[in-house]
This record gives sequence, C-alpha cells and structure tokens, in this order.
Amino acid sequence: MLIEPTLLKMDCACNGLEALRMFNKAPEKHDMIFMDLQMQEMDGFEATERIRALETPRAKNVPIIALTANVFRDDDKAPGSRHELPHREAY
Repeated sequence: MLIEPTLLKMDCACNGLEALRMFNKAPEKHDMIFMDLQMQEMDGFEATERIRALETPRAKNVPIIALTANVFRDDDKAPGSRHELPHREAY
C-alpha cells in the first residue's frame, strides 16, 4: 500500500457499512477517510452521506477523499455525482 511508508495509523473497512460503523464508534480517532466509491454492501457514496448525517460534530468536517479504480469520461456527470471531476486532455 502506498501509505504504509508514512507510518500513519490506518484502519481498513471491507465495505461502506463497516466504515460507517467504525467511524460512528470512534469519530475522534479518524483524521481523514479514504472512501472507495464501489464497495460491496454499501457503496462509498451512501457511506459518506450517512457519515455526514451523524449527530457528532466530527462527522460534518472530517475530510473524506473519494477513490475509485474505474473512471470514465462521463462518470463525473452520472446521476449521484457530487462534483464535476477535472479532466486532463492528452495532447
């Protein structure tokens, strides 16, 4: 994993539901969340929405970085997209 050499402490969740449970159990423990958008059981979009809806103040401002292995030019305009992603044109 690319982050391991940084010696940061990491928790890994197998799916969005587990990520939600982990954050809800100890919100103060997490300084940042890397969220896979295409997980089983609960995807990263729903997990992010549910984290943001939690009553704890930390849930409103913890940085959540969205990640995915599959990106196509039109994905940023798909229903459910939160922001347009910048594209670099190859010349």
